[in-house]
Amino acid sequence: MMRVVVIPALQPDNRLVSYARSLLARGFARVVVVDDGSGPDHAAIFEAVAALPGATVLRHEVNRGKGAALKMAFAHLRETLDQPAVIVTADSDGQHAEADVENVAHCLEERLPARALVLGTRDFGKENVPFKSRAGNRITSVCFRLACRVKLPDTQTGLRAFSSELLSEMLKIEGDRYEYEMRMLSYAAHHGIALIQCPIETVYENNNAGSHFHPWRDSARVYRALFGPVIKYALASLAGTAVDFAAFFLLSALVFRGDARWEIFSATALARVLSATANYLLNRHFVFERHSRGAALRYAVLAVCTFLLSSEGVFQGFHQFGGALGSVFGSETLKTLIKAVVDTVLFIVNYQLCRRWVFPEKKRGMDA
Repeated sequence: MMRVVVIPALQPDNRLVSYARSLLARGFARVVVVDDGSGPDHAAIFEAVAALPGATVLRHEVNRGKGAALKMAFAHLRETLDQPAVIVTADSDGQHAEADVENVAHCLEERLPARALVLGTRDFGKENVPFKSRAGNRITSVCFRLACRVKLPDTQTGLRAFSSELLSEMLKIEGDRYEYEMRMLSYAAHHGIALIQCPIETVYENNNAGSHFHPWRDSARVYRALFGPVIKYALASLAGTAVDFAAFFLLSALVFRGDARWEIFSATALARVLSATANYLLNRHFVFERHSRGAALRYAVLAVCTFLLSSEGVFQGFHQFGGALGSVFGSETLKTLIKAVVDTVLFIVNYQLCRRWVFPEKKRGMDA
Protein backbone atom coordinates (compact mmCIF):
# COMPACT_ATOMS: atom_id res chain seq x y z
CA MET A 1 0.00 0.00 0.00
CA MET A 2 1.18 3.51 -0.77
CA ARG A 3 2.67 5.48 2.11
CA VAL A 4 2.31 9.26 2.41
CA VAL A 5 3.77 11.64 5.01
CA VAL A 6 2.12 14.93 5.96
CA ILE A 7 4.33 17.54 7.66
CA PRO A 8 2.86 20.83 8.90
CA ALA A 9 5.66 23.36 9.23
CA LEU A 10 6.00 26.82 10.75
CA GLN A 11 9.34 28.61 10.31
CA PRO A 12 11.42 25.41 9.96
CA ASP A 13 15.19 25.25 9.53
CA ASN A 14 17.17 23.52 6.79
CA ARG A 15 16.72 20.12 8.43
CA LEU A 16 13.25 19.94 6.87
CA VAL A 17 14.81 19.46 3.42
CA SER A 18 17.02 16.55 4.45
CA TYR A 19 14.16 15.09 6.52
CA ALA A 20 11.79 15.06 3.52
CA ARG A 21 14.54 13.66 1.27
CA SER A 22 15.27 10.87 3.76
CA LEU A 23 11.61 9.88 4.03
CA LEU A 24 11.28 9.67 0.24
CA ALA A 25 14.42 7.55 0.12
CA ARG A 26 12.87 5.16 2.66
CA GLY A 27 10.03 4.33 0.31
CA PHE A 28 7.35 6.90 1.10
CA ALA A 29 5.65 7.65 -2.18
CA ARG A 30 4.73 11.22 -1.32
CA VAL A 31 5.68 13.88 1.22
CA VAL A 32 3.17 16.71 1.64
CA VAL A 33 4.55 19.72 3.51
CA VAL A 34 2.31 22.61 4.54
CA ASP A 35 3.92 26.02 4.96
CA ASP A 36 1.69 27.49 7.67
CA GLY A 37 2.47 31.16 7.04
CA SER A 38 6.23 30.97 7.70
CA GLY A 39 6.95 34.16 5.75
CA PRO A 40 9.49 35.11 3.08
CA ASP A 41 12.51 34.41 5.29
CA HIS A 42 11.79 30.67 5.03
CA ALA A 43 10.68 30.57 1.40
CA ALA A 44 13.98 29.08 0.18
CA ILE A 45 13.55 26.07 2.48
CA PHE A 46 10.10 25.27 1.13
CA GLU A 47 11.30 25.79 -2.45
CA ALA A 48 14.04 23.23 -1.84
CA VAL A 49 11.48 20.76 -0.49
CA ALA A 50 9.15 21.34 -3.45
CA ALA A 51 12.02 20.54 -5.82
CA LEU A 52 12.32 17.00 -4.43
CA PRO A 53 10.66 14.33 -6.65
CA GLY A 54 7.56 13.13 -4.80
CA ALA A 55 7.30 16.19 -2.55
CA THR A 56 4.46 18.71 -2.55
CA VAL A 57 4.35 22.03 -0.72
CA LEU A 58 1.04 23.67 0.17
CA ARG A 59 0.88 27.18 1.60
CA HIS A 60 -1.09 29.33 3.98
CA GLU A 61 -0.37 32.99 3.41
CA VAL A 62 -0.74 33.64 7.15
CA ASN A 63 -0.38 31.34 10.12
CA ARG A 64 -3.64 29.47 10.70
CA GLY A 65 -2.53 26.77 13.09
CA LYS A 66 -1.43 23.14 13.04
CA GLY A 67 -4.95 21.76 12.75
CA ALA A 68 -5.73 23.94 9.74
CA ALA A 69 -2.44 22.91 8.12
CA LEU A 70 -3.17 19.21 8.63
CA LYS A 71 -6.67 19.55 7.21
CA MET A 72 -5.34 21.45 4.20
CA ALA A 73 -3.07 18.48 3.45
CA PHE A 74 -5.87 15.98 4.10
CA ALA A 75 -8.18 17.80 1.68
CA HIS A 76 -5.42 17.82 -0.94
CA LEU A 77 -4.84 14.08 -0.52
CA ARG A 78 -8.54 13.28 -0.67
CA GLU A 79 -8.68 14.99 -4.06
CA THR A 80 -5.42 13.64 -5.51
CA LEU A 81 -4.95 10.10 -4.20
CA ASP A 82 -5.83 7.49 -6.81
CA GLN A 83 -5.35 4.42 -4.57
CA PRO A 84 -5.65 3.51 -0.87
CA ALA A 85 -2.79 4.84 1.21
CA VAL A 86 -1.34 4.96 4.71
CA ILE A 87 -1.28 8.59 5.88
CA VAL A 88 1.37 9.48 8.46
CA THR A 89 1.53 12.88 10.15
CA ALA A 90 4.92 14.01 11.48
CA ASP A 91 6.32 17.18 13.01
CA SER A 92 8.97 19.33 11.37
CA ASP A 93 10.99 20.14 14.51
CA GLY A 94 13.19 17.04 14.59
CA GLN A 95 11.24 15.07 17.22
CA HIS A 96 10.30 12.18 14.93
CA ALA A 97 13.08 9.94 13.65
CA GLU A 98 12.67 8.62 10.12
CA ALA A 99 12.73 5.05 11.41
CA ASP A 100 9.81 5.81 13.75
CA VAL A 101 7.79 7.28 10.89
CA GLU A 102 8.28 3.94 9.12
CA ASN A 103 7.36 2.02 12.29
CA VAL A 104 3.97 3.71 12.79
CA ALA A 105 3.16 3.16 9.10
CA HIS A 106 4.03 -0.52 9.42
CA CYS A 107 2.03 -0.80 12.66
CA LEU A 108 -1.05 0.50 10.87
CA GLU A 109 -0.56 -1.77 7.86
CA GLU A 110 -0.61 -4.80 10.17
CA ARG A 111 -4.12 -3.83 11.36
CA LEU A 112 -5.77 -2.93 8.08
CA PRO A 113 -8.57 -2.99 7.02
CA ALA A 114 -9.68 -2.26 10.60
CA ARG A 115 -10.44 1.36 11.52
CA ALA A 116 -7.40 2.41 13.50
CA LEU A 117 -5.33 5.42 14.48
CA VAL A 118 -1.74 4.55 15.37
CA LEU A 119 0.03 6.86 17.80
CA GLY A 120 3.79 7.15 18.08
CA THR A 121 4.09 6.92 21.89
CA ARG A 122 7.05 8.47 23.71
CA ASP A 123 8.52 7.45 27.07
CA PHE A 124 8.11 10.50 29.32
CA GLY A 125 10.09 8.87 32.11
CA LYS A 126 13.40 9.52 30.38
CA GLU A 127 15.77 12.15 31.72
CA ASN A 128 15.92 14.17 28.49
CA VAL A 129 12.20 15.05 28.65
CA PRO A 130 11.66 18.69 29.75
CA PHE A 131 9.65 19.03 32.96
CA LYS A 132 6.89 21.12 31.34
CA SER A 133 6.43 18.50 28.61
CA ARG A 134 6.31 15.64 31.12
CA ALA A 135 3.89 17.44 33.42
CA GLY A 136 1.69 18.74 30.61
CA ASN A 137 1.34 15.34 29.01
CA ARG A 138 0.50 13.60 32.29
CA ILE A 139 -2.22 16.13 33.02
CA THR A 140 -3.78 15.81 29.56
CA SER A 141 -3.53 12.01 29.76
CA VAL A 142 -5.51 12.00 33.01
CA CYS A 143 -8.06 14.44 31.57
CA PHE A 144 -8.42 12.37 28.40
CA ARG A 145 -9.03 9.24 30.44
CA LEU A 146 -11.71 11.04 32.47
CA ALA A 147 -13.40 12.47 29.38
CA CYS A 148 -13.11 9.51 27.00
CA ARG A 149 -12.45 6.52 29.29
CA VAL A 150 -9.36 5.55 27.29
CA LYS A 151 -5.87 5.36 28.80
CA LEU A 152 -3.21 6.96 26.60
CA PRO A 153 0.24 7.70 28.03
CA ASP A 154 1.04 10.15 25.21
CA THR A 155 -1.87 12.31 24.06
CA GLN A 156 0.29 15.06 22.54
CA THR A 157 2.23 13.04 19.99
CA GLY A 158 2.15 14.45 16.47
CA LEU A 159 3.35 11.19 14.92
CA ARG A 160 0.19 9.37 13.86
CA ALA A 161 -0.96 7.04 11.11
CA PHE A 162 -4.36 6.20 9.64
CA SER A 163 -5.85 4.86 6.45
CA SER A 164 -6.82 7.21 3.63
CA GLU A 165 -10.37 5.85 4.04
CA LEU A 166 -10.61 8.03 7.15
CA LEU A 167 -9.66 11.28 5.39
CA SER A 168 -13.24 12.51 5.07
CA GLU A 169 -13.87 11.91 8.78
CA MET A 170 -10.63 13.66 9.74
CA LEU A 171 -11.74 16.70 7.75
CA LYS A 172 -15.00 16.91 9.71
CA ILE A 173 -13.23 17.23 13.06
CA GLU A 174 -13.30 20.79 14.39
CA GLY A 175 -10.27 22.82 15.42
CA ASP A 176 -7.59 24.81 13.59
CA ARG A 177 -4.73 24.75 16.10
CA TYR A 178 -3.27 22.25 18.57
CA GLU A 179 -6.71 21.36 19.91
CA TYR A 180 -7.40 19.62 16.58
CA GLU A 181 -5.10 16.75 17.52
CA MET A 182 -6.90 16.28 20.84
CA ARG A 183 -10.27 16.36 19.07
CA MET A 184 -8.92 13.70 16.71
CA LEU A 185 -8.24 11.39 19.66
CA SER A 186 -11.64 12.13 21.19
CA TYR A 187 -13.35 11.50 17.85
CA ALA A 188 -11.57 8.17 17.48
CA ALA A 189 -12.53 7.10 21.01
CA HIS A 190 -16.20 7.85 20.34
CA HIS A 191 -16.48 6.50 16.77
CA GLY A 192 -15.08 3.00 16.92
CA ILE A 193 -11.57 3.90 15.71
CA ALA A 194 -9.02 1.83 17.60
CA LEU A 195 -6.25 3.85 19.25
CA ILE A 196 -3.04 1.84 18.83
CA GLN A 197 0.18 2.72 20.64
CA CYS A 198 3.51 2.28 18.88
CA PRO A 199 6.63 3.03 20.99
CA ILE A 200 8.99 5.56 19.40
CA GLU A 201 12.24 7.30 20.29
CA THR A 202 11.84 10.19 22.72
CA VAL A 203 13.66 13.15 21.14
CA TYR A 204 13.78 16.65 22.64
CA GLU A 205 16.42 18.81 20.98
CA ASN A 206 17.56 21.98 22.77
CA ASN A 207 14.91 21.54 25.48
CA ASN A 208 12.21 21.49 22.78
CA ALA A 209 13.00 25.09 21.84
CA GLY A 210 11.68 24.58 18.31
CA SER A 211 8.12 23.98 19.48
CA HIS A 212 5.50 26.62 18.63
CA PHE A 213 3.14 25.40 21.37
CA HIS A 214 2.03 28.28 23.63
CA PRO A 215 1.53 26.72 27.09
CA TRP A 216 -1.36 28.83 28.36
CA ARG A 217 -3.25 29.70 25.19
CA ASP A 218 -2.94 26.34 23.45
CA SER A 219 -3.47 24.36 26.66
CA ALA A 220 -6.75 26.22 27.16
CA ARG A 221 -7.81 25.20 23.65
CA VAL A 222 -6.86 21.56 24.30
CA TYR A 223 -8.80 21.33 27.58
CA ARG A 224 -11.77 23.12 26.06
CA ALA A 225 -11.75 20.52 23.29
CA LEU A 226 -11.81 17.76 25.92
CA PHE A 227 -14.35 19.17 28.35
CA GLY A 228 -16.31 21.57 26.14
CA PRO A 229 -19.37 19.27 25.86
CA VAL A 230 -19.48 18.73 29.64
CA ILE A 231 -19.25 22.47 30.27
CA LYS A 232 -22.03 23.15 27.78
CA TYR A 233 -24.13 20.42 29.38
CA ALA A 234 -23.60 22.05 32.80
CA LEU A 235 -24.61 25.45 31.40
CA ALA A 236 -27.74 23.91 29.86
CA SER A 237 -28.58 22.33 33.22
CA LEU A 238 -28.13 25.67 35.00
CA ALA A 239 -30.35 27.34 32.42
CA GLY A 240 -33.00 24.66 32.96
CA THR A 241 -32.81 25.21 36.71
CA ALA A 242 -33.28 28.96 36.19
CA VAL A 243 -36.35 28.31 34.05
CA ASP A 244 -37.70 25.94 36.71
CA PHE A 245 -37.41 28.52 39.50
CA ALA A 246 -38.71 31.39 37.37
CA ALA A 247 -41.67 29.39 36.10
CA PHE A 248 -42.56 28.18 39.60
CA PHE A 249 -42.42 31.75 40.91
CA LEU A 250 -44.62 33.14 38.12
CA LEU A 251 -47.13 30.30 38.30
CA SER A 252 -47.37 30.64 42.08
CA ALA A 253 -47.81 34.40 41.84
CA LEU A 254 -50.22 34.57 38.90
CA VAL A 255 -52.09 31.27 38.54
CA PHE A 256 -51.85 29.01 41.60
CA ARG A 257 -51.94 31.70 44.27
CA GLY A 258 -53.13 29.60 47.19
CA ASP A 259 -51.23 27.27 49.48
CA ALA A 260 -53.30 24.13 48.93
CA ARG A 261 -51.40 20.95 48.16
CA TRP A 262 -52.86 20.65 44.64
CA GLU A 263 -51.84 24.24 43.83
CA ILE A 264 -48.26 23.75 44.96
CA PHE A 265 -48.11 20.42 43.15
CA SER A 266 -49.54 21.94 39.95
CA ALA A 267 -47.09 24.85 39.99
CA THR A 268 -44.19 22.47 40.63
CA ALA A 269 -45.24 20.03 37.89
CA LEU A 270 -45.83 22.70 35.23
CA ALA A 271 -42.56 24.45 36.07
CA ARG A 272 -40.73 21.13 35.76
CA VAL A 273 -42.34 20.46 32.37
CA LEU A 274 -41.28 23.89 31.10
CA SER A 275 -37.73 23.56 32.44
CA ALA A 276 -37.38 20.02 31.06
CA THR A 277 -38.55 21.23 27.63
CA ALA A 278 -36.05 24.09 27.70
CA ASN A 279 -33.28 21.73 28.82
CA TYR A 280 -34.12 19.23 26.08
CA LEU A 281 -33.96 21.92 23.38
CA LEU A 282 -30.66 23.24 24.71
CA ASN A 283 -29.16 19.74 24.78
CA ARG A 284 -30.39 19.03 21.28
CA HIS A 285 -29.27 22.27 19.61
CA PHE A 286 -26.46 23.60 21.84
CA VAL A 287 -24.79 20.71 23.66
CA PHE A 288 -24.94 17.61 21.45
CA GLU A 289 -26.10 19.36 18.25
CA ARG A 290 -27.83 16.29 16.89
CA HIS A 291 -31.25 14.66 16.93
CA SER A 292 -32.48 11.13 16.44
CA ARG A 293 -35.91 9.60 16.23
CA GLY A 294 -37.46 9.11 19.65
CA ALA A 295 -35.02 11.47 21.41
CA ALA A 296 -37.81 13.53 23.01
CA LEU A 297 -39.45 10.41 24.46
CA ARG A 298 -36.14 9.06 25.75
CA TYR A 299 -35.37 12.42 27.32
CA ALA A 300 -38.80 12.49 29.01
CA VAL A 301 -38.17 9.03 30.47
CA LEU A 302 -34.75 10.15 31.69
CA ALA A 303 -36.19 13.33 33.25
CA VAL A 304 -38.86 11.38 35.15
CA CYS A 305 -36.35 8.79 36.35
CA THR A 306 -33.97 11.55 37.44
CA PHE A 307 -36.73 13.27 39.39
CA LEU A 308 -37.68 10.02 41.17
CA LEU A 309 -34.08 8.99 41.86
CA SER A 310 -33.22 12.44 43.20
CA SER A 311 -36.10 12.51 45.65
CA GLU A 312 -35.58 8.89 46.72
CA GLY A 313 -31.84 9.43 47.09
CA VAL A 314 -32.37 12.43 49.37
CA PHE A 315 -34.96 10.51 51.38
CA GLN A 316 -32.74 7.46 51.85
CA GLY A 317 -29.65 9.55 52.54
CA PHE A 318 -31.41 11.65 55.16
CA HIS A 319 -32.79 8.63 56.98
CA GLN A 320 -29.40 6.93 56.82
CA PHE A 321 -27.30 9.84 58.11
CA GLY A 322 -29.86 12.14 59.71
CA GLY A 323 -29.45 10.71 63.17
CA ALA A 324 -25.70 11.17 63.25
CA LEU A 325 -25.35 14.41 61.29
CA GLY A 326 -28.71 16.08 61.77
CA SER A 327 -27.68 17.70 65.03
CA VAL A 328 -24.44 18.93 63.45
CA PHE A 329 -25.77 20.55 60.29
CA GLY A 330 -29.45 20.90 61.03
CA SER A 331 -32.25 19.07 59.24
CA GLU A 332 -32.74 21.43 56.26
CA THR A 333 -29.01 21.98 55.69
CA LEU A 334 -28.31 18.24 55.79
CA LYS A 335 -31.05 17.51 53.25
CA THR A 336 -29.62 20.19 50.97
CA LEU A 337 -26.10 18.74 51.26
CA ILE A 338 -27.37 15.24 50.52
CA LYS A 339 -29.31 16.55 47.53
CA ALA A 340 -26.13 18.23 46.23
CA VAL A 341 -24.26 14.91 46.39
CA VAL A 342 -27.11 12.92 44.82
CA ASP A 343 -27.68 15.43 42.04
CA THR A 344 -23.94 15.60 41.26
CA VAL A 345 -23.87 11.84 40.75
CA LEU A 346 -27.03 12.02 38.64
CA PHE A 347 -25.51 14.87 36.60
CA ILE A 348 -22.55 12.66 35.62
CA VAL A 349 -24.77 9.68 34.83
CA ASN A 350 -27.27 11.82 32.90
CA TYR A 351 -24.54 13.34 30.74
CA GLN A 352 -23.37 9.89 29.65
CA LEU A 353 -26.96 8.72 29.06
CA CYS A 354 -27.76 11.84 27.03
CA ARG A 355 -24.64 11.40 24.91
CA ARG A 356 -25.03 7.68 24.35
CA TRP A 357 -28.78 7.02 24.56
CA VAL A 358 -30.89 10.17 24.18
CA PHE A 359 -28.76 11.82 21.48
CA PRO A 360 -26.64 8.96 20.14
CA GLU A 361 -24.16 9.57 17.34
CA LYS A 362 -24.66 7.66 14.15
CA LYS A 363 -22.39 4.65 13.73
CA ARG A 364 -19.78 5.11 11.00
CA GLY A 365 -18.10 2.16 9.41
CA MET A 366 -17.21 -0.94 11.36
CA ASP A 367 -15.69 -1.08 14.79
CA ALA A 368 -12.08 -2.10 15.12
